[in-house]
Amino acid sequence: MVHQSNQYVRGPDCALTETRVSHTIPTVAFMHEMNAGLSARRADEKRKLVAQLNAEADAIDKQISEGQQSEEYKTLAGQDKYEADREKNDAKKIAESMRQLAEEEAKNAENGESTAKHFRQQAANGRATADRIRKL
Repeated sequence: MVHQSNQYVRGPDCALTETRVSHTIPTVAFMHEMNAGLSARRADEKRKLVAQLNAEADAIDKQISEGQQSEEYKTLAGQDKYEADREKNDAKKIAESMRQLAEEEAKNAENGESTAKHFRQQAANGRATADRIRKL
């Protein structure tokens, strides 16, 4: 449904002039629903990424723990032990950066869910406005 209304604006000579404005309220509501769906889908993708990053970080931690408990590690000495410890520390840094990225993505997912909620509310408001106009 196209709602047309007359609006008055001041022209360059400060006189009120009539302009005709056309609004397609249901189309705008549909676009809000589309945006809400896209935002929700992206938030879901972010949640899956968070789970994947945390799982990978846990796997790294598990490998580090198992490596430190192995007999091979316990028998290392000198340069070999130094290199093994350096690799362990590098792996810990990678796991920590994965967890930090997971935290950021979790916040992004929350923002996406909030955005989806906002767009759904806008769509509902648009449909309600269209219904009120139809009743006029």
